[in-house]
Amino acid sequence: GYRFVGNNGNWIANINNKQIILSERPDLLEDISVPEIELNYLNFMNKIYLSLNPEDKMDSTLYLFAQNILSNLNPKLIRSCINDSAECKEMPLKSCKDATNTIFVIIVERGEKGIDYKENCLTIKGDAEIIVKYFDKLTLELLT
Repeated sequence: GYRFVGNNGNWIANINNKQIILSERPDLLEDISVPEIELNYLNFMNKIYLSLNPEDKMDSTLYLFAQNILSNLNPKLIRSCINDSAECKEMPLKSCKDATNTIFVIIVERGEKGIDYKENCLTIKGDAEIIVKYFDKLTLELLT
């Protein structure tokens, strides 16, 4: 495949003339399975919501995924919240029931480890460590 080089705790490769940065060593992601989602499919969406619970403190966990994916996406990645809270008053509330043919929702929350994809809603659960692995694997699947 691609040659990743360790750099400041991350793993970097140039793929299709774009720099991809992963948190995990790529060989440690081989056992992680994620749903098959095509980048082209996401690019047909009008909007893509990334829905979190701010209390889960996942921002740094998702930073690299957003950085890797954003330059490859036509629709903007819109930050949203899973449930209403003071920290979410400026953000839309989005859940799987908001997903449609033209709106894709990614839900990220702490909880029982797992990843589920149906009807344009991708739900990723676990602790910060496993969520990073899921997003690194998604990055590889989407961009390679």
